Amino acid sequence: MIPVHIVAFVIIFRVLLSRRYEGWLRLIAAATLGLYTPALFLIHSDRYLILAWLLTLLICSVWMRDEGLPWLDRRFPGFVGGVRRQPVVIWSTRRLDGLARAAGMAPRRAISGV
Repeated sequence: MIPVHIVAFVIIFRVLLSRRYEGWLRLIAAATLGLYTPALFLIHSDRYLILAWLLTLLICSVWMRDEGLPWLDRRFPGFVGGVRRQPVVIWSTRRLDGLARAAGMAPRRAISGV
């Protein structure tokens, strides 16, 4: 799990230092690093890091949408399109789009038609 954590920290630093992301996301990245700071000096339970993990997931998800998937599509043409055609991905995308419409948020981009 250590390599996954290192990659997540690199992504957080990239989002924090990059001007291409919105200010709120950069602020969340800084707060996430602040939440991880006590773990460097103190030994405490995992329950204290749950918020940091959730914010890390949020930041990594935005990075994956904005940079990771386009990079994968350039590096391995057809891979992202193949994943988008999987029945589980189509089903979950439709459900999440329906949930977003019910909440009053239009989906950013429909994936199910690809």
